[in-house]
Formats: sequence, C-alpha cells, structure tokens
Amino acid sequence: MSNYRKAIGSVVWHFSSNCTTWPTNNYIVSRNPLDGEICSECTALHVLPSVMTCPVIANKNPCGRELVRNSDGFYYCPLGHRTHIVEINSK
Repeated sequence: MSNYRKAIGSVVWHFSSNCTTWPTNNYIVSRNPLDGEICSECTALHVLPSVMTCPVIANKNPCGRELVRNSDGFYYCPLGHRTHIVEINSK
C-alpha cells in the first residue's frame, strides 16, 4: 500500500515520488488521506505507460524515440525534443 504525503499547510496529497512537487521536508504522511485533494501530476504519472515515445513529427514521421522525464516536469527524447504530458479530465 502506498503512503501519501502532503506538505504542512497544503491540501494536496501526493503518492508518486517522481512528482515535481513531491514533499521532501515538512510534510505529513498518511496511508488513507480523508481530506484535501489528490495531486493531478501524481495521478497522471500513475496512468502513463512505463515507456513513452516522442510524438514530435520530423520529416513527416514521428520521432518515436523513448522519452525521459526531466526535473523541470518535461519529457525529452535523445534528440532534444521537449514534450509536456497533460492529464485531461473528462467530467
């Protein structure tokens, strides 16, 4: 079972240590948060495939190289294409 963290004074719970806003100090831990909200970036990271490929079109073809997440929240391929993955909620 995952532990959730939220920064003291925040209402957002995180469960992915790969999240760019994962609390690393001054945080509260819970196995089952009952208040606040769940981080959308953590949720997106949870549902993304383990290997993503670059969607950038170059010379009429997708780049297709494996993406690696950087600390700035963007994903990069070996050629330097930068991609931002956004979770879309359909409500």
